[in-house]
Amino acid sequence: MPDSAVLMRGTQHFREGMRIFVNRVDESFDLHYHAHDFIEISYVAGGSGFHHIGGKVLPVAKGDVFLLPVGTSHVFRPRSADRRQKLTVYNCIFTEDLFGEAAAAVDDVNLVETLGLTAQANQGEPSGRDGRPPEWYGLRDGNLTLEPLFEAMWEEHEAEREGYRAVLFALLVQLLVKLCRARAAGAIDAGAGRTRAGRDPIDAAVDYVRRHAAEPLTIETAANFAGLSARHFYRLFKRRTGQSFHRFVQHARIQMSCELLAHTAHKVAAVAETVGYRDLPTFHRVFKRIVGVTPSEFRKNCGTSRLLRGDD
Repeated sequence: MPDSAVLMRGTQHFREGMRIFVNRVDESFDLHYHAHDFIEISYVAGGSGFHHIGGKVLPVAKGDVFLLPVGTSHVFRPRSADRRQKLTVYNCIFTEDLFGEAAAAVDDVNLVETLGLTAQANQGEPSGRDGRPPEWYGLRDGNLTLEPLFEAMWEEHEAEREGYRAVLFALLVQLLVKLCRARAAGAIDAGAGRTRAGRDPIDAAVDYVRRHAAEPLTIETAANFAGLSARHFYRLFKRRTGQSFHRFVQHARIQMSCELLAHTAHKVAAVAETVGYRDLPTFHRVFKRIVGVTPSEFRKNCGTSRLLRGDD
């Protein structure tokens, strides 16, 4: 995404006298890459696509949660311009002082320190530790236990029934406590180095590979994440995806590169490095084999090729 971001202000969204706003949107390509002067918690409610954030492009799907401190620059994008392929997201935005009040309402959990959404979590320094602002992070709500909370908040905000402001505040406190518990326990941390009990290990590994495709990935790493031997994992993974582990990683990387080529001005070499290819000729070769055209040609016609139909 561009280095510069449009600043989005809470006053553009908050109703008079309110410090919280909740919506549910089908993401498009219309919204600009933006930063904001409020805290935001986003929840992917349906579909799949990409989240441009912190210089990364993250594949996202239902159940992904992102906690974004003030100043975080990001934007969600659907997987394609086809309106049938939606990416639906709940957005809950609120002011830092409302977060402080919510934290003060909970006497046995330190929401500020655990969630780290404000500078106060970083020793009270205006820009956080070492002059850096609080960092965003993502969680995975694998059992979809948080979705009813977002739905309830959205419905309250939309209906504006008597007492809805108090109900919204109570729901926000509940959401923050559940996120605090989840982060403290690592139960739904998208970056956790293990699968959760009860989740299919191959589904978890597929999700893990998609998220970490740009990193140096080995079948041993993925097998360890799934809690399986490398040989058994390879067999189950290929049966589930229809591709070898190596080919699956290649497809995931090329899909990320197409998103960058279509929606940023980054040079092809920078895109290749971002998605995990240090050797540009290799990137060109793999890209053309999977997509059918060169990266430059793809950028010109922005996705009219046969990307990810499974053709090799």
